[in-house]
Amino acid sequence: MDVATLDDADVSIVGPGGTYAVTYLRVDPSGNGTPRTAVYRLNAPGGFWDPADNGTYTVNMQASEVRDPSGNYVAAGAIGTFTVSITPPTLAITSPTSNPTYSTAAARSVWAGRRATTSG
Repeated sequence: MDVATLDDADVSIVGPGGTYAVTYLRVDPSGNGTPRTAVYRLNAPGGFWDPADNGTYTVNMQASEVRDPSGNYVAAGAIGTFTVSITPPTLAITSPTSNPTYSTAAARSVWAGRRATTSG
């Protein structure tokens, strides 16, 4: 792989909401050769992943973007898929007890403490 040809335009991702751009981050190991792993980042659609983003995403190699040191380009087309499956959080609301307990001794203690601290 000619690492000088790696950039943000190498791949795109198509998912339920459309086509998404990626950001090229790095190649491991550095320098030309094979094998090499290029690392890209996909930002979450809308800024964060949520159930609306669920579905299958296809990673597509773009034409004439990445080549080997001899000048041969990687073929354009789908190179992989991944699935997003986010379950919405469950919110449990419990109602207060129907017979709350009230401690008059505790109330007197609080009141006495207030009186003691506020008296002149």
